[in-house]
Amino acid sequence: MDKIIVSYKLKPGKTAGEYEEYFKKEKYSVVMSFPSVSGFRLFRVAQTIEGAKQADFMGEIIVESIEKYAKDRETPEFKKFIEKWLPFVIPESINVSVVKEVSPDNINF
Repeated sequence: MDKIIVSYKLKPGKTAGEYEEYFKKEKYSVVMSFPSVSGFRLFRVAQTIEGAKQADFMGEIIVESIEKYAKDRETPEFKKFIEKWLPFVIPESINVSVVKEVSPDNINF
């Protein structure tokens, strides 16, 4: 299993409420329909403690593998999903990262 974090800012004029409604009514089920995806959670950035706010929302996607997710991204369904998602977000703010957990159990000292 691999984990992907997607962070982004909303376009001016788009509200968190509108976006959360889109997530509830459409986005969650579409993302979960991709064969490589086994989990998906959305987080609203409520505040920053230090530094400038870099994102309004962050998504956590659990995938079977990055390779299988890459194949899903090439499908017409994924492209349609992106077309519906992009009107909400500032494209330049999008950051997609593959993350690996660091814990005392998986660090070689």
